[in-house]
Amino acid sequence: INSGNPCFCGWQTKHVPTEAHDLVPCPIVGSVKIDQLYLWNKTDQVRDVCANKAEVSDQDSYGIWGKEWPRHDAGSSGTLGVWSECPKEPQELYTFREPMWIAIFAVVFGFVALLGLWFIFKKLMQLKLRSAGGLVAKQMPKTDAASVRSGGSSAYNAPAAKSGQIVAAVSGSSTSDEKGEGFNRGTSDDSNDLNSDDIRISGYRNNIFGTLMTWYLLVLSALWLCFLFVLSADYYGSLPNTPKDKTSILSYYDSTLGTQAFIGMWCFFVFLVVTVTAVRFRLRNFFRIKTLPQNGQFVCVEQKIHKAVMLAGHNNFLVKHVQMAADRIKHMLGWDWNVTTCPVHLTGSNRKYFTYQCTRFVFSSDDEQFAPFSFDLGSQNNSLVAKAGGLTTEEATLRAELIGPNFIEVQIPSWFGAFVREVSS
Repeated sequence: INSGNPCFCGWQTKHVPTEAHDLVPCPIVGSVKIDQLYLWNKTDQVRDVCANKAEVSDQDSYGIWGKEWPRHDAGSSGTLGVWSECPKEPQELYTFREPMWIAIFAVVFGFVALLGLWFIFKKLMQLKLRSAGGLVAKQMPKTDAASVRSGGSSAYNAPAAKSGQIVAAVSGSSTSDEKGEGFNRGTSDDSNDLNSDDIRISGYRNNIFGTLMTWYLLVLSALWLCFLFVLSADYYGSLPNTPKDKTSILSYYDSTLGTQAFIGMWCFFVFLVVTVTAVRFRLRNFFRIKTLPQNGQFVCVEQKIHKAVMLAGHNNFLVKHVQMAADRIKHMLGWDWNVTTCPVHLTGSNRKYFTYQCTRFVFSSDDEQFAPFSFDLGSQNNSLVAKAGGLTTEEATLRAELIGPNFIEVQIPSWFGAFVREVSS
């Protein structure tokens, strides 16, 4: 910035018009004092007082800097001089070929390109599984549920399974290694029944490509925070090797341009955080390959959320339509389903199982379905007395394997995890 010549209006030399390079400042006449300055007529009032001080009688012979320029000689057109009423200097603009922007575009568009490739790859893999029967659920015959829970000979209990859905119960006599007095596959407790129209289950398998995409998303978020930090440090002149008394070197020494870049990147970061938060329960499964529950490393259980509206009959027109709009938005975002992803584990005898709502669902190779187990302790006193001696080691091992420990797990997050959950919810 050339601050020595007032005819340059304090602009950077590269922005100063060619005509201004020929200007010569008038002799300094000193400061002027205006007793009553009216803001609505500030320009003319200041110009009149300065003209009187400089003994300029014909103000029409003088133009405005940047609009009119003085003539070079008596034969040329133009004004005698110009008032140095400096307009705003033209703002610097990015060429978007700067190293900073090249790095940003490489990170963002690289992620977008890989995201498109992952979507195509995932669809092809799932199409391959579907053609091989890996995404088509086995259809189970209908039987009487009472015959199963009463120890009858029927092998199955539940209507025909839908795609990705399980069958609720299997007779205890259906497999030779699941024998035991009072043994049942399934339970009369509806809270443990996954064979419902309000529940959807599906399996997912990890894929190295999808796992790398998940890490790429985390790295992208971290890099974006680093970009914001660099722009903030540059604004205050805190970057390493920054000349003394210089700021915004990444923005051509224009703090306004730097602020605009920071706001744009901050808005993108907020959009990224809001989007990830909105789909956080489904995000990890998006980067997995969908398959049948029995073939997956994870089982995703989706349970329909039924809202309870207090005093529904007393809602007015506005409240009713706001609730309808909210329901529509929740349905579009998938927020009307409670999504829980459970890892699939193996028991000591290599049985597959997952735990959902503190209930263990064990896979049966006969019907190829997951379902909880229950043991009938008897309904008469002599049945309970017969078990006074306790269980054998073999029976206890079997029950521990099929039902799991008699323990309700409550996960308590760390203070940082609780803070992140509270902020992102």
